[in-house]
Amino acid sequence: MDFEFTEDQKMLKKNAHDFWQKEIDPIVDEREKGDTFTKDEYHHYLNMLLPLGYVTGTSSEEYGGMGLSWSSYAVLLEESGYWWPSLSSVIATIGGGEATVSRMNDKLKAKYAKRMTSLEMLGCSGISEPNVGSAAPRGIEFKATLEGDYWILNGTKTWTSNGCVSDYITVLCLLDSGKGVEGVGTIFVDRAESPYETREMHKIGWRCSSFAETTFTDCRVPKDNLLSGAGDTEFARAINHGRAGLSVRAVGLAQAAFDASLSYSQERKQFGKPIAAFQLVQDMLVDMVTEIDCGRFLSYRAFNTIDKNPPLGELRKYVSMAKAFNTEMVNRVTYKAVQIHGAVGVQTDARLERYYRDARPFTIPDGTTQIQKLVVGRELTGINALR
Repeated sequence: MDFEFTEDQKMLKKNAHDFWQKEIDPIVDEREKGDTFTKDEYHHYLNMLLPLGYVTGTSSEEYGGMGLSWSSYAVLLEESGYWWPSLSSVIATIGGGEATVSRMNDKLKAKYAKRMTSLEMLGCSGISEPNVGSAAPRGIEFKATLEGDYWILNGTKTWTSNGCVSDYITVLCLLDSGKGVEGVGTIFVDRAESPYETREMHKIGWRCSSFAETTFTDCRVPKDNLLSGAGDTEFARAINHGRAGLSVRAVGLAQAAFDASLSYSQERKQFGKPIAAFQLVQDMLVDMVTEIDCGRFLSYRAFNTIDKNPPLGELRKYVSMAKAFNTEMVNRVTYKAVQIHGAVGVQTDARLERYYRDARPFTIPDGTTQIQKLVVGRELTGINALR
């Protein structure tokens, strides 16, 4: 068993690390005091990162991507979580475009694929609803009714990442209310051709990234824009990409909090010596680095599993284990990081305070920790507790 990165992955990591440190890190703290990114800022930052393999790294070369493995893309996502979770959230959502393109028919690919991978169009995904969160696609109320050559969309999606700046959305819809989950499908909506309304939803962390309530009222979408139906099994597989991404981005933030804590503990003196000399401080540091290492192994195993394209049950198990552990782990690690920093850790103009806030949202998107545990439990026992 080889736990080392390949030479190509080491180069990816070094290039990304150096770029974030030089070009992005100096402006993060000040920018986090402001509101969400404007659309111009989205384009600015994403285009800066595009040559490194971010955003379209896993897309095929045919459509302007780099054809990276998911395991290699994980290296890039971890770095993004280390330096700026707000921008990391943006990257992870836009980077899901490969899953969208792979589900398109030839007509849609010809029209949209290169526009998506070139960042001419920015996208988002509509899954959660006012009455549906982790249970999705079960209980979906958002309706798509076929009338002639058009789907008529009605309903509201909540917490759509990048929603306010989006040029398109892939929306999970109820196509046939009589079939339950089997009546759910996904439709691609071009905002310019089929307008929808958005409203910003503010949150405790990831302050600069846009999350929106997205509303559709008799929105007409060409019937050929249906990406998948019949229970949308592709959605069931694609959502694991997002969960794995959350897990490794959490590892990145946890590593940043640990690095800051280790450095501070060696510099800060009390009772005539560095606080790193105290046993209880060392106890916290050891707990932090051990949990981070465990989480990193879980994340990269999850991404390696995605690359192998195994049966859905195996994929779900490893991805949900990583997501459940790491998104809770980053909260434990940042808590201890604040504790080690003492009063400095709770100053609103200190980086540790931001780390602490940015850790909290990780346990919620793409299924809460509790849902991830039930997913793993189903694969272990063969009993579905979600029904």
